[in-house]
Amino acid sequence: MITENRMKITTISNIDCLLTEKEVLQILKIDRLTFRKVSLQCVQISERVKRYEPKDVSEFIKQKKINNKV
Repeated sequence: MITENRMKITTISNIDCLLTEKEVLQILKIDRLTFRKVSLQCVQISERVKRYEPKDVSEFIKQKKINNKV
């Protein structure tokens, strides 16, 4: 009998440098419902825990500023 292993392997050098959802909400100054609509790439730590790279958040802010100026 072959069993399927559904373990997701993620390599993270330093989890402390990643931002929580709450921190990202404070940086972007938006509510949780609006944040769900935003397509921001995350690092999946576990089934329920997600973290965000600071560089991804800053890139998202830059893109929004560029798009709003047009």
